[in-house]
Amino acid sequence: MGTFKASPPQKLTIYPWGDGVGDIRYFTPQILMPSELAAMKDASYVPQAYDFESAKRALELTMKDAEPGIYFAGNPLESTYGKWLCVMRASEGWTQVPGCALNRVWGNWQAYKGPGSKNTYGTDNKNPWDSPDGFNKWVHAFYYIVPGRKEAVKFDFTAKTRDLNATNGDVDLHKGAKGSLWHINYGGSPKVFAKYPPGKPAWCHNYARLSKSCGVAMGYGLPDCGEALDEEFYCIAAQELDKAWPKGWNSFLEYGGLSWSTNLTKLSTAQPVCPHPMSI
Repeated sequence: MGTFKASPPQKLTIYPWGDGVGDIRYFTPQILMPSELAAMKDASYVPQAYDFESAKRALELTMKDAEPGIYFAGNPLESTYGKWLCVMRASEGWTQVPGCALNRVWGNWQAYKGPGSKNTYGTDNKNPWDSPDGFNKWVHAFYYIVPGRKEAVKFDFTAKTRDLNATNGDVDLHKGAKGSLWHINYGGSPKVFAKYPPGKPAWCHNYARLSKSCGVAMGYGLPDCGEALDEEFYCIAAQELDKAWPKGWNSFLEYGGLSWSTNLTKLSTAQPVCPHPMSI
């Protein structure tokens, strides 16, 4: 009979977005939840993985020595990524950005017609780390503030932090790579492709992708590509406190001299009030 021993916690990757703002990436270490460990008590093989507490410790180690500022993370409620969302929900210092939205690149999002919809290509799930309606691409974002910053937050979308010559939006999928800008025509509806035909990448120059493969665009100010981004994809935006947000944008935080907002009330594939408890 196999014996489970949790893998030693290690720091996740902190990825810079400029001065005082960044995100946490590479939520790939597997986590075995308490119910899964109980089911493995008679198993002949037990995989290497974190348990719930060691995953929490990995988050603590990641933020322990982080510079003062604000850090975001975004994941779909699916399998390993969903387990990390549950860990963030249970970890001290992490706050969920209100609401959630479907990733409009993958996951049969076209089948979603509002609350109560079922994904005909998915299955009903009862685990809190998987979407119960079969839409496994419900994307959620969390943030963590390391206290002590006195200067305003400053975004940077130059070649220092972004690969401006990227050929697609997946350029940041391996560690050590610079992230790309938001690849507008990587997915979305026919309306996006009518304005930005697929084939040659089109970029939003003041937005990029939050976290790894998560479906959230994050940037400074309103997107320079307009409705092609902010009526299609889940966006988190920041701008100066004295600037007003237009209709459909809702501020959830003031930090670092900026107001932080989401566009979820503009999206047909979003839920401004998240229905997923993500609790263990």
